[in-house]
Amino acid sequence: MKGGWGLLIPFGVAMVAAFHIGSFASFGLLFDDFLKNLGAETKAVTIISGSNSIMLSFGGLFASILFKKFSMRSVGLIGATIFFAGSLLTAFATSVEHLVIFFGIMEGMGTGLMSIVAYTTFNHYFVRRRVFIMSITQTLKGVIIMLYPIMVQFLMDKYGFRGAAALIAVIHAHIFFGMAVMHPIEWHYKVVKIPLNDEKPLLNIANQEEIVKVTVTDGEKKLCVDIEHVPTFNQDENGNERIGSLDTTQPTDFDLIKRRISSIISLGDLMGESYGRVKNGKWQKIVDFLDLNLFKDPIYVNIAIGVTFVTLSDNAFFTLLPMYLFELGFDKADTAKLVSLSAAADLGSRAFMALIALCIQIKARHVTLIGAIVTILFRFVFLNVHSFIGMVVIIIVLGFFRTWLHVTVPLIFADHLPPSQFASGYGLYMFLYGNFSFIISPFIGYIRDMTKSYVTCFNSLSFIMSLCVIPWILEMIWFRLYSRKRKIVAQSIF
Repeated sequence: MKGGWGLLIPFGVAMVAAFHIGSFASFGLLFDDFLKNLGAETKAVTIISGSNSIMLSFGGLFASILFKKFSMRSVGLIGATIFFAGSLLTAFATSVEHLVIFFGIMEGMGTGLMSIVAYTTFNHYFVRRRVFIMSITQTLKGVIIMLYPIMVQFLMDKYGFRGAAALIAVIHAHIFFGMAVMHPIEWHYKVVKIPLNDEKPLLNIANQEEIVKVTVTDGEKKLCVDIEHVPTFNQDENGNERIGSLDTTQPTDFDLIKRRISSIISLGDLMGESYGRVKNGKWQKIVDFLDLNLFKDPIYVNIAIGVTFVTLSDNAFFTLLPMYLFELGFDKADTAKLVSLSAAADLGSRAFMALIALCIQIKARHVTLIGAIVTILFRFVFLNVHSFIGMVVIIIVLGFFRTWLHVTVPLIFADHLPPSQFASGYGLYMFLYGNFSFIISPFIGYIRDMTKSYVTCFNSLSFIMSLCVIPWILEMIWFRLYSRKRKIVAQSIF
């Protein structure tokens, strides 16, 4: 997208993610004294965060269902209303159960609805420069996250717990703007009518680097095609036909595209939407409705489960971090500084990734894998550091590589899934994340309460993150060996 309304979309995406992550990162700062007065232990914290995660997952799943009846923008505004109401009601909480309902259920559900809307809309507006624009978006998010704990501590010192919670809710109200800008891309298309026998105008339009809706006419038939999502068909070095996204820098065989579009129409299956197929059974209707066929794809399953474990481990680590620092003897001011330094390093990493994306192309999944490996290694160092200066260094390192775990998550799914399946695919991932988090988070809290050791607790979180690293590496090794085996077989035949 070059200019236009699309430049407002990153602001909405950044706000959704920043308010969610900022709330988790500052949970200990805001609610620590409140929970201590109630006599609540670490298990209560993990239950609250777990309920937020599971409702986040249901919100993502419900969003993909609601898209079939309502516009994405309407779903986003509904999510914003639920999120804001939950945030405001935390100021009136008097028990752990209230926090489970307000912070856990309501804020989680609202965030889930908004996240799918934000990332789906983003992927509609940006294709070729997706990694670069996402890096800029994440940098903006990092600024908000960096300032979040400082803001929370300032409000706590000046207005106390309830006053701070109420003012934070007012700040969260800006999320309505974030959802209001999520216009359907159709509102900003440039519509051009082109007959099927006219080839060159389509190439010229594509080279304008803008998303253009083209109405293709063939006699009485009409097709609406987003040219950035039109498949291109060419041949590899072995003479086999291959399919990929339309590359506007390469020559395109439009006769072949016309024939393939014609065959697609005859089959009644264009852009992933099936027509004329008869499928029986209630279960099959559920499978089709929720797009559960994605679970037949082993690579998607490995991606979804791996990202789930990485995100769960990292979020739980930074949620418990302030409490661990309190136990080491750091006061609230130093703890707030350390959390802010982590966010500052996160911000610097996002800017670094934006610059790198301009120079080289790295697969989003590889970035996450490297970030997970480095994070696991440095967590072991973190558990042996107790001085303020040493903690500053290690927190900066962990904050820097935290970006590598989160920025790329929607891009990993966008790279693997076609645009028509992104919303359902990302929603299913959020569903997995929420359910795993709801099951595992209380167990992590139980380990901490039983052992009275944050070291054991954090080591457990590192083990959970390794459940992403090991399967991903094994998958890469298997595909490397499989492709080599195929190459050897091909050479022996020819």
